[in-house]
Amino acid sequence: MNGPDGMSTERRLGVQAERTELAWVRTTLACGALAAVSTRLLSDDIGLIVALALGALVAVPGLVASVWRVRRLRERPEPAPPSLAGVALLAGSVAVVDVVVLVELAR
Repeated sequence: MNGPDGMSTERRLGVQAERTELAWVRTTLACGALAAVSTRLLSDDIGLIVALALGALVAVPGLVASVWRVRRLRERPEPAPPSLAGVALLAGSVAVVDVVVLVELAR
């Protein structure tokens, strides 16, 4: 059955999963880049490698959460809220990096 936009329901749900994946990846990479850049700019004592590691500490859990979300959408295309574990994973990684940066800045 086609919707008002001419796309089949199956195709529309496939596009929804793809848009969701792109949004999660974009947000995760932005968070990781922000963590790396802000860490590097806030302190000259923190090296580039440490800043990149902190950025990866934020980005990798977010990418894992995005994979979980997209798999869930592809298995059951009915829209549902993201899993609590995925959101907690991303929020937790951001909180850990915040604490690490604050400890480094307090030195």
